[in-house]
This record gives sequence, structure tokens and C-alpha cells, in this order.
Amino acid sequence: IENYVTDSNIINNVCIVQCPLECKSMKFNKFYSLNDFINEKNNEDLNDYFNFTGTNRRQMKKDLISLNVYYETLNYEEITEKESIDFVGLLSSIGGIAGLFLGISFLSLVEIIEIAFQIISYLIKTKVIKVKDFSEN
Repeated sequence: IENYVTDSNIINNVCIVQCPLECKSMKFNKFYSLNDFINEKNNEDLNDYFNFTGTNRRQMKKDLISLNVYYETLNYEEITEKESIDFVGLLSSIGGIAGLFLGISFLSLVEIIEIAFQIISYLIKTKVIKVKDFSEN
């Protein structure tokens, strides 16, 4: 099953598209130690209890193990997600940026009007000077 799932596109096409993100999960790292169940330490106890023959002992040695599972570490890591900006902060940021651009636009409009007045003022002054020069001659 593992080969089928990893070799096919089921994970990408079905699971990731349809399944939401997990809210809570636990992941454990594996660390294991194993040993043959039939060894010198418990050989006599098994003989007394089961009355093994040679064939049974060989078969049991293949079939039985002593398995100890340990935690690799006792630490844990908690990852939480929270929004970086709330709704009020978003509105205030949009308002601030809009105000900035409106202010810049208004200043640009005032500068254009000021330049227009300066040009008109210059033209009027030059006409007045030409009229004075013409009337004096």
C-alpha cells in the first residue's frame, strides 16, 4: 500500500486538494532496540515453563523477539498559527496608504496650479513691461 500511495498521484491530486490542514498532530521519532527472545538470560526459565525441544527452540528463536520501545527525547515542540494582522489593522493600513496617496495627489495638484499661476504671472509681467516700453517710445 505504501508503494502504491507514494508512486501514484493520489496524495497530490486527492488528499492535498480535498483534505484541510490538520489542527493537531503528534509525530514521534522511532528509536528501537531488539534482541532475540531466547538467550542465555531467560533460557532456563523458558525450558522450565515450555519444555522446549531443539526444533521448537530454533523455531521460537526465529519467531520471538524482545522489543523495547523508548522515547527518543522527552521534549515537545508546539507550533501555533495566528494572523499577522487583524481586520482593524488591515483597515487602518489601507486607510493610511490611501491617505498618503491622496495627500501626494493633492500636493501635486497644488504644485501644478502654482506653476500655472507663476507662468501666467510671468506672461502678464512681460506683457506689461512690453506695453510700458511701447508706450514710452
